[in-house]
Amino acid sequence: MGSRHENWPDHFSIGNNSKATSHHFFDCGGGIVIGDLCCVGGRDAQFWTHYLTAINKTAWRELIIDDRCYVGARATLVYCRIPADSVVGAGAVVTKDFSKEGTGLLLAGNPAEVRKRQGKVL
Repeated sequence: MGSRHENWPDHFSIGNNSKATSHHFFDCGGGIVIGDLCCVGGRDAQFWTHYLTAINKTAWRELIIDDRCYVGARATLVYCRIPADSVVGAGAVVTKDFSKEGTGLLLAGNPAEVRKRQGKVL
């Protein structure tokens, strides 16, 4: 989903050797960037980049998935950032920027939180 309207900053890019299986939803209004060697697996994941402000105006935020990430089935990502080498668990609801948490994260839950860091269970 995107728009040809000049005020929509829509774009979608997917890196080298990345893939998305079928039956996922990508709202590209605010822009989606998926890095290299990523996989959107399973089905029914949703990627959202727009929202309504308090005064009923449409606003956008970019959604970024860095290199070597996996997004599980039925995950919902809402204008967030996923750091490199991370996994978004099936059914997770990600609503914030996790890039300051480092790399190699396992994100799970609703709302998603860091459950594991490169080999360390939290």
